[in-house]
Amino acid sequence: MASCYERMTVTECNQLIAVCEGLKISHVWRSIDPCVFLEVGSLKKSKGATNPAGRVTIMVEADWRIEKPRSIETGSGFSSARIDSGLAALVGVRINRIEIQGRAPEINISLDNGKKFCTFTNWHRQPAWSIGFQDHGLFPLDPNWSGIDVNPWIHIQSGRPVIEYCYDDTEAFAGKAVKRMGFK
Repeated sequence: MASCYERMTVTECNQLIAVCEGLKISHVWRSIDPCVFLEVGSLKKSKGATNPAGRVTIMVEADWRIEKPRSIETGSGFSSARIDSGLAALVGVRINRIEIQGRAPEINISLDNGKKFCTFTNWHRQPAWSIGFQDHGLFPLDPNWSGIDVNPWIHIQSGRPVIEYCYDDTEAFAGKAVKRMGFK
């Protein structure tokens, strides 16, 4: 696999991720603490994968919390049982609003049950989250990517949002397409 990157503004990022609004969180799973994955939209099981993937995957590799209107319900620093309970309660809940905000942009998701899911990074130099689009119908890809197995992921790099295009560089025409689009 290879990657190339495209910078964008916070406004452009928020426009792209707004496609999640109205979709349900369909599956939530944990990896090595504090890492959690929110699978958004209809699920698809890939051969050899332990967990199904949603149309969009929100991967949080740093701290996070679920907020009630005036308090914190649970978060990455709580007991394992409380974390599991809080995350399980997200399944089936719709996303009302999703955006990145702040000087070091973090994800804020307002849910239709009145709660919020928020990320915060206090031990990395950059926010540690990514939003991946498995459903290309939700992400406007350049026509040059046509026929290439590519997965776009949004995350923060050098304090700014970027799209990381992860693609199979063994495909014969992948390198030529990447150069046509101006990537190095």
